[in-house]
Amino acid sequence: MVAMAPLAIGQSGDYSDSSATRFGIAAGAGSYGVVTRGCQGEVLSKYKRDFHDVAATLEHEFRGPLVLGVRGQRVPAPAGDSAGSEVDRFLWNPHVGLEWKSFGIGAGYVTPHGERLPIGPLDFDIPPVSAHLRFGNPRRTDFSLRLMEGAPYASSGGVFEAALGIGVSPAVRGWIGLGSPEPFDGAGLIAGTDIRLACGFRANVGGRLGGSEGINESAVRAGVSYTWTHRRYDPRSESRPPDTEPATLTLTLDGGDTLSAVSIEPWSMGYVRVVLANGQTSFLNTAKIRTVVGPGGADLTDKVLKERRRVP
Repeated sequence: MVAMAPLAIGQSGDYSDSSATRFGIAAGAGSYGVVTRGCQGEVLSKYKRDFHDVAATLEHEFRGPLVLGVRGQRVPAPAGDSAGSEVDRFLWNPHVGLEWKSFGIGAGYVTPHGERLPIGPLDFDIPPVSAHLRFGNPRRTDFSLRLMEGAPYASSGGVFEAALGIGVSPAVRGWIGLGSPEPFDGAGLIAGTDIRLACGFRANVGGRLGGSEGINESAVRAGVSYTWTHRRYDPRSESRPPDTEPATLTLTLDGGDTLSAVSIEPWSMGYVRVVLANGQTSFLNTAKIRTVVGPGGADLTDKVLKERRRVP
């Protein structure tokens, strides 16, 4: 599901939002049942097949709600396939979204579509579109509906997913929900977590648990992503607004220590990049920063710690 966990969500403020670019890769494996039924729903035949899939995603969030991206995934033909689909398939999904703090919506185009995928039921057609709706703040609690947005979509849970996401901490986010039957024969439970590893890097793992007619229809997947945050301007640069002097910031840390800085910018979820007055660069966990005071004694604590996309 959140194979590529959504980019941090920006919002307007005194200073324009930063933009961000994220690249991620993921791979998964699992099994599904191919079940043939009669007119009365009776099982005529059934057998199990294993599969594995891989995917990559590139997304860019502009300064504002707009997000553009593309997903690509390779779906190998299952071993022992005798239906003539032994050639691997590559699915491409350019997509666009509008992501605000408490609501998100998006859609995309899936190609190729309208033909049988080499995994799943024999009559399964690839949907021509992807889409999602999100309600709530993903840093806290949110509920999302997603169509063809898993990367890879099969091992992420299925064509359609409905999931509840919970921000356990700034470093950990989890989700649990329901995955649709397709391309499996039955619906299944999906769950996973996204964990911050280091500045800009996050790892995510997830899985699907289900079964149909006594056949195991479960899958697991794992991925890693890197988010590069682009700052609009550096207060020290020549591009700063007219009549604006380089900012002098005072950071008070847990324990009472203070730092003098000329700039502070978001780096990854939970971290900021600080350029100190002596020219050195430091990466700090926002949980360890107690207060941030700007020029003239302005209190910038909330702006930096709670709305990290609105830093001076």
